[in-house]
Amino acid sequence: MNEQQTDELLALSAIFEDGVSWKLLPPKDKGVEVRIKVEVDWEEEREVEVWDWEEVAEPLAAEEGGVEGLIKRVEGLDVKQKEKEGTEAEGRGKSRKRPRRRGARAGGKAPRSPTDAVSPSSPTPAPAPSSLTHPPSATPRSPPPRSPAPAPAPAPAPPPPSQHRTSSILTLSLTKSGVATPEGHRLVHLSSPPPPPTAPPPEEGKKEEKEKGPRLLRLRYLPPLELVVRLGEGYPVSEGPAVRVVDEVGWLGGERIKELERKLGEVWQPGDECLWMLHDLIANSSLLTTLSLTFPLVLHQSPSSSSSSCAPLSTSLLSHSSQTLSTTFSLTTFSCPLCLTTHKGSSCIRLTSCSHVFCTPCLSSYFTLLITEGLVRGVTCPDTECTRKRVRWEREWVGREGEGGRRPGEVGEEELVRVVGREMGDRWRVMGEKLRVESDPSISFCPRTTCLTAIPAPTDDPTTNLRLCPSCSFAFCQLCLHTWHGSHTPCSLPQSGAIVSAWLEGGEKEKEGLERRYGRGNVRRLVERWEEERANREWLEGATVACPGCRVSVEKSQGCSHMQCARCNTHFCFRCGSRISATEPYRHFSTPGLPCFNKLFDFRAGEEPPVEEWLGEILEEDVRQAEQGEGEWHGEGWNPFV
Repeated sequence: MNEQQTDELLALSAIFEDGVSWKLLPPKDKGVEVRIKVEVDWEEEREVEVWDWEEVAEPLAAEEGGVEGLIKRVEGLDVKQKEKEGTEAEGRGKSRKRPRRRGARAGGKAPRSPTDAVSPSSPTPAPAPSSLTHPPSATPRSPPPRSPAPAPAPAPAPPPPSQHRTSSILTLSLTKSGVATPEGHRLVHLSSPPPPPTAPPPEEGKKEEKEKGPRLLRLRYLPPLELVVRLGEGYPVSEGPAVRVVDEVGWLGGERIKELERKLGEVWQPGDECLWMLHDLIANSSLLTTLSLTFPLVLHQSPSSSSSSCAPLSTSLLSHSSQTLSTTFSLTTFSCPLCLTTHKGSSCIRLTSCSHVFCTPCLSSYFTLLITEGLVRGVTCPDTECTRKRVRWEREWVGREGEGGRRPGEVGEEELVRVVGREMGDRWRVMGEKLRVESDPSISFCPRTTCLTAIPAPTDDPTTNLRLCPSCSFAFCQLCLHTWHGSHTPCSLPQSGAIVSAWLEGGEKEKEGLERRYGRGNVRRLVERWEEERANREWLEGATVACPGCRVSVEKSQGCSHMQCARCNTHFCFRCGSRISATEPYRHFSTPGLPCFNKLFDFRAGEEPPVEEWLGEILEEDVRQAEQGEGEWHGEGWNPFV
């Protein structure tokens, strides 16, 4: 290694401390081998289309001889088992007392030879025709009793052979105490389920692997590449470097690696040091220009790398990018927009939907306060950019079913649990579900106080008033909340309403009779409740308007007639109660011919009420300040802000 090579390698290793290493080659090679690890960073998330490879299972080999061949192998296994049992019996010694057979009669003796197994005068029952019989083995076995043994139960016949015999699966049931015939044969029952439909055999020469469908990913970091550079004795004056690119994961592809090696080999000029230039040509986004890559970048996994021990390419790329992002984020300093102080990424959190960063204590306190106060719709990104996008989104998409997608800056449940904990996360989920149910006018609640289950409208007939509780199976009417009375029978008034009506319409004698019958306290309580409900109903009808989205009564304290429901965000007109456009709400008040034309503020131009009526409180405050000596009089009048 000459002096110029030493200086270049020391300078390169000073910049990339962990990415450069070198070693001297053997004397016969005369040179230096340099390894340079190059990180690939796109500087932002880009779309990458990854094609993974998967192994295709080889087809099952055809059974030789089908069911018949399998039966022969079972017979051979059974014979070997009998021989083994006989050998073990002989090894235990002849001096041992032979145990009595279980099949012998009480008080009888077991026969001593196989010839005494069956009496000549006793008939021998034939085995079932559908059973499989095994010939007796050469080893002696215990014979059956002298009395005729009952015939074994016929076994189910095996199914007829099928054309799919080679791919069918046989279930064998073998037991040590299987059914035996008087001749000593063992019956083995075979059952063959119907063969499943099998795919046709693969064509000759077909690959055992196939390419899966593409998987679209958004990645910023890709696995690093390694440059293996061989420097000869003449480098950099008269001899150029030999460059080889190593891709351990195999995401770049063989053709691109060859093209990259060719372009890197053309960099060197006689007398110039080029290691830094080699690194710069493939580092980060420079690789795009060097190889003329475009997005979405299409990557194919090499078939040679798709073995059972290797993960799919898409999984490797996604894992590396996520791990690198986490490491980089932890070492970076961020400014929290809530507390306006700087923090390391290890004590911050980045929201997935918008990538805005906040310190964990600030975001946790903010979300916890919203959940505690019940403002679960506000658990979103608090950044000003997301807030403006969210306002525009609500104006454009609220009230349109199936459109709009996800709200800008929305926070998922898993992400929220990492910030506020599991207890607050469960409260947020329950309250959000409750808000969704309450804002849906088609959902009813079971009237039983022990149930109160939310019941959506039936999908087959959404207009019916019949509701069936899925928890307690109670069928009721959603209007009167009583037991279902049929679609043709109107809802009946409660008995308390009839009592109150009779009491209000009757004279003194009728009232005294009702009080004696039902009790004075009960009747007075029913009348007070009825009058209270009537007053509430009259006030609701006169001072509020039902939201056309969720039917919640809305009161207007001041301002124009353009209203927005705080529960379901529906835009509507307070004068007529009709739904209006969220993007152009004032067209309803400026279109000639409509009943609310020029009635945004409930009066025409030139017919405004006196100032004292709608600014009375402000004027009273000014007078109070003047009487107390606050403020100062000027030539143009009173200035209360001095």
